[in-house]
Amino acid sequence: MGLALIGFLLLIPILVFLLKSRRKPKTVAFFHPYCNAGGGGERVLWCALRTMQNKFPAYKYYVYSGDLDATKEQILLKARQRFGIELDPTNVEFVPLYLRRLVEADLYPHFTMIIQALMGGVLALEALCRFAPEIFIDSMGYPLSLPVFRILSGSRVAAYVHYPTISCDMLEVVQSRKETFNNSTIIAQSHVLSILKLIYYRLFSHCYWLAGKAAQVVMVNGRWTQRHITSIWSRKDVEIVYPPCDVESFLSIESSAENLFEESKVVRLLSLGQIRPEKNHRLQLEIVESVKTPLKKKGFDVKLGIAGGCRNDDDKRRVEELKKYAEELGITENVDFHLNIPYENLFAELSKTLISIHTMHNEHFGISVVEAMAASTIVLSNDSGGPQMDIVKDYNGETVGYLAVTKEEYSSAILKIVEEGSEKREKIRENARKSLDRFSEASFDEAMKLYSVQVLHKNPENSNVKIMKTAFDLSSFSFFQRGSVQEFMTFTGKLLVERSGLGARSSVKENEYMCHCYVRNDGLSAVCVTDAEYQSRVAMSCLGRVLDDFTAKVPAVQWAGIKSEKDCLYTGLPELLTKWQNPRDADPMTRVQEEVEETKIVMHNTIQSVLDRGEKLDDLVKKSENLSDQSKLFYTQARKMNKCCNYVFAEIKEADISSLEFVHAIWRHGDRTPAILLDPKHISKWPQGLGELTEKGAEQQYRLGQWLRKRYGKWIGEEFNSRTIYIRSSDYNRTLTSALANMAGMFPPKKGLDANIMWRPIPVHTIPQYLDKELYEDIPCPAAEAETAKNFRTSHADSIRAEFRREIEFFSQKLKFEKKIELEDVWKIYDNFFCEKCNNIVWPEWLNSTMFDRLEKFYNAVSKLEFHTEKLRRLRGGTLLEEIFNRFISKINGTLGSESKFYAYSAHDSTIAALLSTFRIEYEYFPHYATALLIEMHKMSNSTRVLRIFHKNETDVDDVVEYEIPGCEAPCTPHKLKEDLSRYFPADWFAECGRSQNDFPYVVALGILMFTTTLLGTLLIMEKLSKKVNRNTTLRVNERNSREDRIPMLSTSDDEL
Repeated sequence: MGLALIGFLLLIPILVFLLKSRRKPKTVAFFHPYCNAGGGGERVLWCALRTMQNKFPAYKYYVYSGDLDATKEQILLKARQRFGIELDPTNVEFVPLYLRRLVEADLYPHFTMIIQALMGGVLALEALCRFAPEIFIDSMGYPLSLPVFRILSGSRVAAYVHYPTISCDMLEVVQSRKETFNNSTIIAQSHVLSILKLIYYRLFSHCYWLAGKAAQVVMVNGRWTQRHITSIWSRKDVEIVYPPCDVESFLSIESSAENLFEESKVVRLLSLGQIRPEKNHRLQLEIVESVKTPLKKKGFDVKLGIAGGCRNDDDKRRVEELKKYAEELGITENVDFHLNIPYENLFAELSKTLISIHTMHNEHFGISVVEAMAASTIVLSNDSGGPQMDIVKDYNGETVGYLAVTKEEYSSAILKIVEEGSEKREKIRENARKSLDRFSEASFDEAMKLYSVQVLHKNPENSNVKIMKTAFDLSSFSFFQRGSVQEFMTFTGKLLVERSGLGARSSVKENEYMCHCYVRNDGLSAVCVTDAEYQSRVAMSCLGRVLDDFTAKVPAVQWAGIKSEKDCLYTGLPELLTKWQNPRDADPMTRVQEEVEETKIVMHNTIQSVLDRGEKLDDLVKKSENLSDQSKLFYTQARKMNKCCNYVFAEIKEADISSLEFVHAIWRHGDRTPAILLDPKHISKWPQGLGELTEKGAEQQYRLGQWLRKRYGKWIGEEFNSRTIYIRSSDYNRTLTSALANMAGMFPPKKGLDANIMWRPIPVHTIPQYLDKELYEDIPCPAAEAETAKNFRTSHADSIRAEFRREIEFFSQKLKFEKKIELEDVWKIYDNFFCEKCNNIVWPEWLNSTMFDRLEKFYNAVSKLEFHTEKLRRLRGGTLLEEIFNRFISKINGTLGSESKFYAYSAHDSTIAALLSTFRIEYEYFPHYATALLIEMHKMSNSTRVLRIFHKNETDVDDVVEYEIPGCEAPCTPHKLKEDLSRYFPADWFAECGRSQNDFPYVVALGILMFTTTLLGTLLIMEKLSKKVNRNTTLRVNERNSREDRIPMLSTSDDEL
């Protein structure tokens, strides 16, 4: 016996040696024995595999599968059909597992958990003997697979935990002796058995903890799982990676549930989930039985559809049991089963579903809940686990769904949803859809970011710090910001090294950014800036590798001779920066060096906490000779947002007035009535007429004026001054009244005309429409009109037609067009329904919010065609752009007036869109009501002028974004940008448009003036000849009026036009 034990122990190192020698480099293997099932775990598997295939094509991928009855082609086909996920079949292989039957629960009616876990280890051993990868990922939750692969083959090991094998809740259930599906009545009612089971659970929990320690990277699918794994595995490095949900596909579902509900009076419920006992389908049947009678009294029927994967004989048996139970409850006619339902059929069912119901207690995440919310169903889920902690959470304080626990609570919630009314239900759907971005496949694919790596040296004797070499990846920042961001990152890195002792490691968190610093005992230091997703331990590992590589290629004897980066011949930093963008690629599974784990990393919440007592970061920035004026301006703006090291401009509400010199503001008018009616009979809906500003629109403009005052008030002055500000409007009622409302908000009167009139008139200028080539959106231009018509016949236009084919057919039919609508008609349709939406006018019953969202997307795509070519930019936006630049140049040259500061245009969405397009700035959607484009000119300390463009493109939302200016390197000066964009300035706009400048209005005006002058002259002569002392009152009035008519109503000087 002893010899046998010794022989077995001697075999272990031999086995380890053999397995390690068989390990294949650049290979990744997923341990997922049930990969051909159709659940959420399989979606995670296929999305992860697709992401890795795309990002790391040099690696070879393997999946351990026990689905021996399916070929590779069949498995990949099911992944495509079930989840819409396309994989590269040439770069994935399936390793067969013949012992999968050992891990199935039905073999072990007692001690199921521990035996399954042990058999999972046996299955992992079979997998390892068949293939040993460099990187092993357990994506299905077999804990013993982790130590098997790490110890026996030396693979880098990661775990993606969907659900802990044992959880704190399970321990609590046994301890409190609650009866559940995994704690039988016999045990729950016995004190002795409960103690024995608790001991068993705690022993298993300890083994589970040991297995978890083998994982070098641990990822979980949500907060509920994170809480349990963090506790049981005693780890603080557990990352949440929300499972990918096909949000986009489900958002595209056109829900007909409301219309179907109103027509059929049937409350349609749908349950999504595999047929497993923990899904608690029996409770769903009981809920239907409970709610059937109350609904019938209200005139409604109820129908439950159970849709989900039926994987094996056990699942089929459960289905039969559920059918029998439904028969017992008398609800057979109220329940349908949709097993292994294809995506197309699932979409059809969801489109008809009013309420999606989920009853699993402590569901680890709830992909089906997310999908149901995206599909515009009202979600009713269990008040526990992932749905409670991650998904069905209020969005901006608004309801996105309902939670319940008991049959009574579910029934009550269903009745409440029915009674809410369609408007309330639609609001819930809208909030739910808006809350789902974080669960999309795009978010799952998104990688953590490494922005910069710097190598510095700190002199151990005098603590002086010098920069040896730097590398940056600032592609995610706007072009305008990159120079300032780079300077400030360098400044921050040097500051941290100065404040760190030899041998110290520190990390500073500043909002969503992290700055990591490592100073070696010899003074060589490294600093990197990352996003918050980049783990500190990984960053420290990166810095250690950077310093090792630098030391190997630049010996210490050369460091003293390096005075600046130019003197340092080291070239490896950009390559390391790129490599460590994904640490799994740089060091698969990021095996952390022992010294990093043993070394205390000092964490700071802000940069300020790094400084000595009494020091202020503001003062250090101000005194720094390494920061340019523009970078200091950058810091000042960020500081105002309480984001001193947040390297992004966002939500800037106050302008930086320390350097501000001149502003051009272009805003769109406020809410208006439709410009053209689809049906003339609907004119009664709009008593104020067509194309007119509404009261709501005037309020929007008033608030925009208040916003402009907050942004520029301290700089522009408290009172309106005609030498400082000039307002020009297009000659439309809605833009003129918008300008007046805007000025009322921007310059509220401190005192009125008298005690009863709290109002101060502020002048708004305009010119006739036929002359206004800058602002009049419908000014005739044959060449531009021909180019636009040509644009609607391009392949790009055809692609828009193809994308929105269903919408074209739908609206053509519903609006009874004689032929299919053209792209040119889309704006009229959108405009009518958008105006009705804004003014709470009920839509036709065939139009819902989902279809309107599609119409809006259609409208935005078509609208961009109007300025899609160089010729259209020149003819539609070039004249305004030239006028703006000429005014900037006049301001610089001193010919505009020293007090002139603010020039505003009250115009249209097309005005802003044309201007943005001429700047070559991409915009997501056409400008909304009462939104503004701001073009600021700043004068720096060296007298250099810098242009910055801000866009407030949301009605009544304070946020403003700054655009980078394509093709204009920082500092972007007016002269430089004007030279670049001068190709859009028409030399003779009228000639290029194909029309002569029309002098007819001037001839008519001159004729009237001559006739009036002759008439008045004749009257004056007659009056003089009559020699009457007492003048006739009528003649005196005419004379006064004639003098007023000689005062021009509009200045036509260059400055004012």
